[in-house]
Amino acid sequence: MHSLRRFLATRGRSAAGMGRRGRMAAGAMLGAGVMIVGLVTVAAPAAAAPPETVTLTMLDSTGAPLSGGTASYYSRGWHNVPGATDAQGHLAVELPADVSQRYLSIAMEHEGTRDQQSYPELTASNYTFRTALATVKLVDADGTALDAGTHVAYYARGWHPVGSGTTSGGQVTQEMFPGSYSFEMTYNNSRQQQNRQVVESPGSDVVFQTGALTVNYSGGVGYYYRGWHAFNKPTEQFLPGTRTFYPDNQTDCAVEIPIAAGDHLVKSIVKATLVDSNGQSLAGGEAQAYVGGWKPLGTTNDRGRACAVYDGSGNHISVGMVYNGTRTQIGPGQAEVYAFQTEAVTVELRDSANALIADGGQPSYYAGRWHNLGPTAGGSTTVQMLPGSYSFAMTYQGTREQKDDVGIADTGPTTVTFRTGPVHSDSAAAKSYYAGGWRPFTQDMELLPNRSVPFAFTDGTPQTSFDVIGNAATTHIH
Repeated sequence: MHSLRRFLATRGRSAAGMGRRGRMAAGAMLGAGVMIVGLVTVAAPAAAAPPETVTLTMLDSTGAPLSGGTASYYSRGWHNVPGATDAQGHLAVELPADVSQRYLSIAMEHEGTRDQQSYPELTASNYTFRTALATVKLVDADGTALDAGTHVAYYARGWHPVGSGTTSGGQVTQEMFPGSYSFEMTYNNSRQQQNRQVVESPGSDVVFQTGALTVNYSGGVGYYYRGWHAFNKPTEQFLPGTRTFYPDNQTDCAVEIPIAAGDHLVKSIVKATLVDSNGQSLAGGEAQAYVGGWKPLGTTNDRGRACAVYDGSGNHISVGMVYNGTRTQIGPGQAEVYAFQTEAVTVELRDSANALIADGGQPSYYAGRWHNLGPTAGGSTTVQMLPGSYSFAMTYQGTREQKDDVGIADTGPTTVTFRTGPVHSDSAAAKSYYAGGWRPFTQDMELLPNRSVPFAFTDGTPQTSFDVIGNAATTHIH
């Protein structure tokens, strides 16, 4: 203590003649860790406490060590731990000395999956993280194990393969931390994804089951999944989902079949085609199929095709087609293509001299209702009609003739002819006739056959009705 006083006294006298700067510089070190500044004693900063090292352990579902796990810890933010678990499943972590155990959490990641433990959980588990075994299985519609399941994967911040990614003996396994995941499987060009599948310790099964589909169709059937594939008739197994199939591999005619796990579906594809008398595709044909009752088959598209799928083996199916109101039916038969063709029907109007009457004719036909064909052009008009028996009518100069039970055969074009005949007033006194309204009469004008047509005269003869013969024959009236 005396030595310290003498040291301070000496330093004080030296500094007195140096002014303020000298006094500020008068500080000196005395011993280790103590600085004397003027008459104030200041303790030097204490050396930082060494960090705490803990050892994490990662084990699989059987208790065997797992390598490759990465870790992070939370202390006022997440911090990555360098390195990964070694062959013994160990990973050393240096935690800062000031880390708060109250808020400490450590997370371990393995193959995309993650497990996080709080400090109480860490002490309870002795800093050990354990995975669970996820077993992904593939079975057919009858529950029999299936190989060739591919692209088997789970989603954990990205898709990861389950084991090798391919089933062997109907299954494939993956060590992963417990949690809820999405799994996917591909089999026979079909894919299914199962979401929110819970994996628990020590292990859980995720089962994918196919459905069996039998398709009856006379032609080939194709489907698309990352490329075109042919359906191997009669039966194939697919993972659940709605599949689109294309009869005859024609993409403009498709059928959709929902398939569920464990299904044993038997389906029949029916296809109807419609072309005109020249073999050109016709759109707008309304097709129906009789499968235990009449059911819609569809409307023919621009290529004249419509198709549908029905339950059952497809035996004894009848198909009806409606076009322009006309209808015909094919069957019963097997599940196949039902081909329909219209025929050209020309409706014409001729006079008593057998010449076409250029203008004024209004033809129509009855098929469920009357269909007007519009005015004749150059004396005729042509319409495409399905084979059958129909009524035709022609209106001209107010008179109307109807022909019933006109057969339209499937052997070629049909012509339906209406002929007028002259009407001659022997007295030359006829001035008008009634046909939907009073019309002026001209001598020897051509009219269609009609019964009881009223005529009026200028010579005082009372209004009188006459049957107009038509058909090139002359009708004589007063």
